Amino acid sequence: MNTTPQTKREPLHAAIPAAYKSESGLTLIELMIAMTLGLLLTAIIGTVFVSSKTSFNTASQLSRIQETTRFSTTFLKRDIRNSGYTGCGVVAEFKDLLAAPTLNQNGLYGWDAAGTGANNSGSPFDLSYQIISDGNPTDIAATRTSNSSGGSWFDLSGTALPSTLQSVLRPLRGSDILVLSESEIVDIELDGINNTTTNSLGTTTKISGIIEPYQIVRVGNCQTQDQFQNVASTGSAISAGNGGSSAQPGNKNGVAFTFSRAWGPESKIYTDKTQIYYVGTGAGGIPSLFRYESNCNLDTNCIGGTNSEIVEGVENMQVLYGEDTDSPADFIANVYRSANTVNDFKNVVSIRFGLLVRSPLNAKDQDDTGNYELVDSVTINPPNERFIRFVSNNTVHLRNKGL
Repeated sequence: MNTTPQTKREPLHAAIPAAYKSESGLTLIELMIAMTLGLLLTAIIGTVFVSSKTSFNTASQLSRIQETTRFSTTFLKRDIRNSGYTGCGVVAEFKDLLAAPTLNQNGLYGWDAAGTGANNSGSPFDLSYQIISDGNPTDIAATRTSNSSGGSWFDLSGTALPSTLQSVLRPLRGSDILVLSESEIVDIELDGINNTTTNSLGTTTKISGIIEPYQIVRVGNCQTQDQFQNVASTGSAISAGNGGSSAQPGNKNGVAFTFSRAWGPESKIYTDKTQIYYVGTGAGGIPSLFRYESNCNLDTNCIGGTNSEIVEGVENMQVLYGEDTDSPADFIANVYRSANTVNDFKNVVSIRFGLLVRSPLNAKDQDDTGNYELVDSVTINPPNERFIRFVSNNTVHLRNKGL
């Protein structure tokens, strides 16, 4: 017989602590309020995120504009200041053997874009251009040609930009073209057996690859210099001969137009380095500031050079040339003129240029329908896109005028 005492079983609800018995679930109203508050908090966080992202994007694009502007103006100001440098100050005795003046003989030159400056009809210039963003070299090459075609540029004589040069540069229509030049000493030594009755200078080394055919050359020192156009292509001599029809402007003929003295090994050989600034279509398919560098004279068939994209985002460039019209000259500009209305580039003592710069990416809520005024009261109407734009107008004095 089992004598183990029986244990009394408690009801299941008796095992639940008293603290839990008064608890219950959320009501529908409480759940809806909680969801509403959650959605409201999510919306606030989303708004703050979008606003922060927009502010960051705007600040980033503004920073890029400032960087582009600073970079562009630094390049332009440096080369403008150095334009006209001859390796010396004022040369006391200078004999010019050239048959005619060169375009950039005064250290600078330019072409004014039709529809701007003195050619402007009074209405804003419509800066329309095609953008290619796929990076396809074939598409970009076609776009450069398309953006340049239909454009016209004129110099002080009313002569249009040479077609050969336009095909090399392919500048964006409506933007001016600035030409700057300065001299540099080349590493060539004369052989010391030259005389005044010849039109050739013997050298101790081959000139090929150092001095190009039809390049403008000066020989001498800081007291006396002779200027001529080299018509030799190879060998150990620099020639001031006629050069035929290929040499433009060519050299003068006759005994009176030979070298002024027998230049020896102590003499220096100077050549001109030409830099052409313009706005074209960059590798990314958007407008960019370019610099074309060449050791050749713009008047000749020698147009070989290096084309470099300086910085993207420059949509337009306008240039004015400050002329000193006082007599005697005080080397202070009295009037600023566009390239096609300059009286004489010899009298230009300063340059005023304006750049229209845009952000790389869209950063505005609405299309930019405004107009922008650059130097010479040129008003530009850019494409209606959402880029941030900025105008930078600058004036630079030429250091080598008045030396």
